[in-house]
Amino acid sequence: MLVSIFSLLLSVALLMIGHGIQSTLIPVRAELEAFSGTAIGFISASFYAGFVLGGLFGPYLIVRAGHIRAFAALISLASASALAHPLFVNEYGWFIARLISGFCIASNYLIVESWLNEKATNQSRGLVMSTYTTILSLGIIGGQLTSGFFKITAFDAFVLASIALSLAVVPVSLTKSAQPAPIAIVRFRPLKLYQTSPAAIMTCILDGVVIGALFSLLPLYASRLGFDGKLIPIIASSLIIGGLILQYPLGRLSDKMDRRILLVIAGIGSIVLSFIIAFYETHNAILLIALITALGSLTQPIYAIAVAHAYDHTQDTDSVETASGILLAFGLGSIIGPIAASIAMHFYGEKALFLIVGFVLIFMVLYLIFRIMIGTALSDEDKSDYDLASGAIVGGVIAPELYEGEDDYVLVPQKYDPEKKAHNHDEHIHRS
Repeated sequence: MLVSIFSLLLSVALLMIGHGIQSTLIPVRAELEAFSGTAIGFISASFYAGFVLGGLFGPYLIVRAGHIRAFAALISLASASALAHPLFVNEYGWFIARLISGFCIASNYLIVESWLNEKATNQSRGLVMSTYTTILSLGIIGGQLTSGFFKITAFDAFVLASIALSLAVVPVSLTKSAQPAPIAIVRFRPLKLYQTSPAAIMTCILDGVVIGALFSLLPLYASRLGFDGKLIPIIASSLIIGGLILQYPLGRLSDKMDRRILLVIAGIGSIVLSFIIAFYETHNAILLIALITALGSLTQPIYAIAVAHAYDHTQDTDSVETASGILLAFGLGSIIGPIAASIAMHFYGEKALFLIVGFVLIFMVLYLIFRIMIGTALSDEDKSDYDLASGAIVGGVIAPELYEGEDDYVLVPQKYDPEKKAHNHDEHIHRS
C-alpha cells in the first residue's frame, strides 16, 4: 500500500524540508537584519494567518484547478516566497512572504491529505495517515537541522529551501495515480462546535498559542542566549522530537481515562518545565535541549488528545466539520502566540517566551479543572479510540473514515472523472 503512495509521501518530505529550513532561519535572520522583536512576532504570526486562510479557501482553489495543477501552482508560489526574503529585506516584504508561504503549505496539506485519504482503504487508512504524519514531522526536523550547515547571513539557505520546495512538485506531477475527487468544502458553525465540546475547543486555542509561540520563536530565544548557528536548529527541532516520543503513548493512555484529566496532568508538567527554563536560563546546550524535548513531549500531544476528546462527543456525520473547526481554533491561537510572546520578549527579555507559555497553560489547566467539576466523564465504551493521524497538527482535515455522509454544512463536489473530462475536451476541439 505504501509503495503506491510513495510519490505523495516524497513530495511531503521535500515540502517539509523547505518549510523547516525557513522556520528556523527567518526569526534569527530577522533579528540580524535589525527587525524589532514585535515585527518578528508579526512576521511569525503571518505564517499562521496564511495557514488559516489556506484551510478556509484552499478547497475552492482545488475545486477550480484540480489537485495536480493546484499543487504545482502553490509550490511555485511557496518557492518564490522563500527567495523573496533575501531580495526584499524589510518587515513588510517578509510579512507578505510568510503569509503566502502559510497559505501554500496549508493548501498543499489539504491536497495531499485528501489524495491519501481517497487512496487508502478503511483497513489501511490508519497506517497510511500515521506514516504521512510521521514523515511530515521528520521532514520539518530534517529541514531545521539542515539550516545549521549554512551561515545565517548567507543567501544559500533560502536557495536550498526554494530548491526543496520546487522539487516537491516533481513526484506529484509524474505520479500515475488518478487524480482524486475535489475535497469537501466545510461551512463552519463555531457556536455548535463549542457547545459540543467546550473543553476541546478552548484547549486547542490555548495550545495553539503555546505551539505557535514556541515553534516560531525558539530559534530567536536560542540566538539571544548566545548559541551558534549549528546549535540553534538542534534546540529548535528538539520541541518536535519530544512530541514524537510521547504523542502515541499519551494518546493511547487517554483511551483508558478521562482525557481532560490527562490534559491537566500534561499541562501541569508543561507549566513546571516552562518556568524552570524561564528562570534558570541555562547556557548549557545539552541541558536546554533535554528540557525543551521534555516540554515538547507534553505540549505537542495536547492537541491530539483534545481532538480525540472532541470526537468522543461528535456524531460520525459531523466528523469532517469537527476536524475542520478544531484545526481553525488551533490556527487562530497560533496567530496570537508569536505576537504575544514577541511583545513580552521585547519588554522582559528572552525568558518571557517561556513565561507566556507557562501562564497560558495555567489558564488552560484551570479551565479544564472547571469543566471536569461541572461535567461528567464518558465511559471507556462510549469513547472513540485515539487516532494518531486524526490528532496530528496538520493543514487539513483527516477524518477517521473517508467522508461519505450527507450534511448541509459539508459540500462534497462531484467525483473527478478523467475519462469524462477527456471526452468533453475532444468534443470541444471537434466543435472548434
